[in-house]
Amino acid sequence: MKGKIVAGTVLSLGLMVSALPHSEAFAASKNVLSTEKFNKEKDSAEFKSGNLTAPSSEAPETILFNFLDKNKQSYKLGSKQAKDSFKVLKKSKDELGNTVLKLQQTFEGVPVFGSTQAAVLKDDGVLNVVSGTVVSDLDSKLDKKDKKGIKASQAVNIAESDLGFTPKYEQAPDPELVVFASEDRADFAYKVNLNFLNPKPGNYYYFVSAKTGEILNKYNTLDEVTGTNSVGTGTGVLKNTVSLNTTLSSGKYYLQDNTRGNGIFTYNTSNSSRLPGTLWADADNIFSATNDAPAVDAHYYAGKTYDYYKSTFNRNSYDGYGAALKSTVHYGS
Repeated sequence: MKGKIVAGTVLSLGLMVSALPHSEAFAASKNVLSTEKFNKEKDSAEFKSGNLTAPSSEAPETILFNFLDKNKQSYKLGSKQAKDSFKVLKKSKDELGNTVLKLQQTFEGVPVFGSTQAAVLKDDGVLNVVSGTVVSDLDSKLDKKDKKGIKASQAVNIAESDLGFTPKYEQAPDPELVVFASEDRADFAYKVNLNFLNPKPGNYYYFVSAKTGEILNKYNTLDEVTGTNSVGTGTGVLKNTVSLNTTLSSGKYYLQDNTRGNGIFTYNTSNSSRLPGTLWADADNIFSATNDAPAVDAHYYAGKTYDYYKSTFNRNSYDGYGAALKSTVHYGS
């Protein structure tokens, strides 16, 4: 979850390969040169591409898991086998016939919050792309830590007590046991979602230690406003001036574009580590301050990305179903 400047909208790299013009996609599928990127902060491989495996008639999941087992050091999986460290959330085909797998990292069957990965395999069974870091060394980080302690209902009570009032829920809280990792620490925790409109709107997430009841993290993801569509201007990092689709609500202009799919949203964490942050706002619809520049670029180019998928492939957002594109800037240091 940690990044230096922009923790932005992440599009599946496999889908990005499939979105290339045909001649470029063919060249990409050949992968004469391999690419590898390592995330030092996460201490884990972040991206690998190329002919990562030999052609195979085995199931895509088997090919991928065998590859991960052979590259345990890159992903710091410890003693666990890949089949016990990941769950396949989705399996699909892209426009070129490649198989795309979406993964969720797990530990002892418990999902690791915020840790998902994607892989692309060609029709001949060659693993072509593995994208996404994992939370490393969970064996040691969770050594002797117990999943048992407080009850799920107690986690809800702890979150409500911290909130300071009992809201009228849109949906009753349904705590989920997860692995919550931050910095060099990992804990079993209940993820508690408090979603309500009364007495005031809120969509809070609490992570409550399953052992002690300590609140490990919390944030409000109320991430859109109701208002009037507007068009403002902004100055990017390279001093370029662009037009921005914004939303006018209660006298402020927000970096919320309602004209593309289910929306494009740009947030500011103000150098904290709580995602997604607060929706970026401005008083006059002119985003020209130095601090605005990363938000301007994130918002503008997310729109360009949506337009590319729409005009080239008639795809409504990267998933074809209008998925919202969300970017966060000024994350951490």
